[in-house]
Amino acid sequence: MNVASVKKLLALCHKMKKLQSIVHVSTAYANCNRNDVAEMIYPPPIQPAKLLEASEWMDDHVFDALTNKIISDRPNTYTFTKALAEYILSQEAKDLPLSIIRPSIVGSSWREPIPGWVDNYNGPSGLVVATGKGMLRTMLGSNNAIADIVPVDVCVNMMICIAWYTAVKQPKNIPVYHCCTGHLGTLTWGKVAEYGLHHLATNSLENAISYPHLQFTENRFRYHYLRVLQEVIPAFILDCYMRVVGRKPMFIKLSDRIYKSVRTLDFFTSHSWLFPNDNSVFLQNQMNDIDQKIFCFDLKDLDWFQYWNNYCMGAKQYLLREDVSRTSKCMKRYKRLKRLQNVLYFTAIAFVIKSIFFKSFKFRRIFVILFRIMFFAISAIARKIGLQRE
Repeated sequence: MNVASVKKLLALCHKMKKLQSIVHVSTAYANCNRNDVAEMIYPPPIQPAKLLEASEWMDDHVFDALTNKIISDRPNTYTFTKALAEYILSQEAKDLPLSIIRPSIVGSSWREPIPGWVDNYNGPSGLVVATGKGMLRTMLGSNNAIADIVPVDVCVNMMICIAWYTAVKQPKNIPVYHCCTGHLGTLTWGKVAEYGLHHLATNSLENAISYPHLQFTENRFRYHYLRVLQEVIPAFILDCYMRVVGRKPMFIKLSDRIYKSVRTLDFFTSHSWLFPNDNSVFLQNQMNDIDQKIFCFDLKDLDWFQYWNNYCMGAKQYLLREDVSRTSKCMKRYKRLKRLQNVLYFTAIAFVIKSIFFKSFKFRRIFVILFRIMFFAISAIARKIGLQRE
């Protein structure tokens, strides 16, 4: 899809005698095997023509078995084939008026057509919904890794501007434009979780199964342990309940789908890249003030905190098509789920303390002593605060 289709489209474009501009949409992660990715086309590890020939006669099962060796240090076939497509353009489209745009992870709209507009579950949108519903609670990733998320309307504006500049200036070489936010250095995956959870508390989603919570961990053992404890076991219990009431179980299957979807993001939530945007800045400087305002792709005024508020509301309103007037009822459900979560949490702690410590007289004595020390310390602090106020 990403390679053969490009060759066919190029063949069609060569027949268009009055063609003025082509914009090829690639991805900033086409060369994610590099930490510093320049605005240029890199040579691929394998010739696309050879791979296409092999795909025509090779059995699908054999092809699948060889996939990991073929893509080597890239995380998936999507990023690999996008790199191959760029190389095909460099070889077969030199005489065409063509430019390449490389967006990073595309999120909901910033301003147009309305703030927070979104119509698919790709990328961050799926995370917002799965977290808001209480189905996703942990992910592999680093809180400090850069979350290179770019609003969809910014991508569209830049594509229009690239198409204009390509048609007017007819650049000799194929220019590459990064459409990213990582160079701002203001958004990390830890911030994504923090902002998202904050706004989901007020933009509550309907029919949540638990109070929203999301944490990133780089430890794989801890990730699988937390997933089983916080996602798989609750899903199993809910499926048992569904069977009891005579309804079709669905939560285990849904949990597995979320797991498979989330695992495709592991590589991107665990690493950071540097995507220089010199060509994008140059393009902006070629535009007059009116065009810069109409087709804005300058992100210096983007407020991430407000953006995630709009994102959560957009996912609720435009993606899930939930009634906004019911938000207050959803918030009450969230509060009940939080109270239930706290009760279960402290009950589990009490059970562990009772089963481990109170079976032994020695441990029981230690626990009583520690409790008395804490009580006296709290009392002393309270008396000190009282004296200071007097």
